Amino acid sequence: MLVEVHRDPLRFRYRLLGSRVDALNGKALSGMWLDEAYADHPNAATLLGEYHQVVESGRPAWRRGNPNVVPEPGCQTIEVLRLPLASDGTTVNMVLGITLYFDPAGHPVETISYRTLGYGAAETVRTSPASDSERACGRAT
Repeated sequence: MLVEVHRDPLRFRYRLLGSRVDALNGKALSGMWLDEAYADHPNAATLLGEYHQVVESGRPAWRRGNPNVVPEPGCQTIEVLRLPLASDGTTVNMVLGITLYFDPAGHPVETISYRTLGYGAAETVRTSPASDSERACGRAT
């Protein structure tokens, strides 16, 4: 995903998202301000705080843990990497992010990111029917 950084006041807007993120959130988020997209979500401040940290420090951030805003109960763990981008080489004006999803058993949920990065290659070949949690997280093909 690609998130625009706007200043005065500091705000974030989704510029580009994968269809998996939209599917998990149940709505198209591209073009939406993060504070508005998650205005009623109890973890919105935590999510925004993570973006603030990346922008203010100018350093990448990584975490693995509970999702802040993913509403799908079948996706109980995520791994997030956020990379600051600065078109002038100094002032962060975009954040490039990738989110990997994990099912309740802690197994990687196959997404295009895993295929591209090579993670969970053995899981891309599936011979058994998808479970409900795999369907919920978008793992089933």
